[in-house]
Amino acid sequence: MLPKRLISIIVLAMIVLGVSMLAFSIQLTKASGLPEDLNGDGKVDGKDVAIVGKALGSYPGHLRWDSKADLNGDNRVNSLDLAIVAKCFGKTTS
Repeated sequence: MLPKRLISIIVLAMIVLGVSMLAFSIQLTKASGLPEDLNGDGKVDGKDVAIVGKALGSYPGHLRWDSKADLNGDNRVNSLDLAIVAKCFGKTTS
């Protein structure tokens, strides 16, 4: 069993990581106006789908992990993230 102090440190680290990821996600949204626009070119297109596709099946620490491809923030790039980008396919900022 882990000591309470160690558990507290781990929980705090997880909270800080979560807040950092949220801040990064907000920055991406502000940059292009579309969180699904993964390459920041102002449109959701095949290039964004390719980013998710390349990271498909990955997780933090995995060789192909790309945090911006994890659109739902569950630390996995999977069909749910692909569905999000597909649903927004064709949207533009202009």
